[in-house]
Amino acid sequence: MRTLRLAQMAAQAEGLRLRRLARRVAVRAAFAAAAGVFLLAALAAVHVAVVLALACRMPPQYAVLWVAGGDVLLALILFLLARRASRPDRLERDASALRDQALAPLRARMVALREGADVGRLLLRTDGLWPRLSILLALVVGMLNPRKP
Repeated sequence: MRTLRLAQMAAQAEGLRLRRLARRVAVRAAFAAAAGVFLLAALAAVHVAVVLALACRMPPQYAVLWVAGGDVLLALILFLLARRASRPDRLERDASALRDQALAPLRARMVALREGADVGRLLLRTDGLWPRLSILLALVVGMLNPRKP
């Protein structure tokens, strides 16, 4: 009974923690969105200033094209950096392999439990002592002589 109470307390504490985390992430996202709006406004102002500065030395349409070309070049560089950074690195691949290795016995145990539940259902549907004993014998032999994947 005490174990069940502790598990309930742990679940309630985890629920509270997750709600607080969600609230914190939402507040951070709202502030980040507001900051993004002001950053875009500042970036637009910088573009206008650069165009005006270049317009003193060349026709305004060429100044706008030079700024647009610089934007395209910057976007291309950032795109290539993002594509390069999206590949999993060695540490991430090693961690994934370690996770899979650690979960393999758990998955095998879950399969065994599922097979055991299937055997239990089969035993409940089977009438007579000898058919039930033969099913149990097959299960024990299967456990003693496991299949290789």
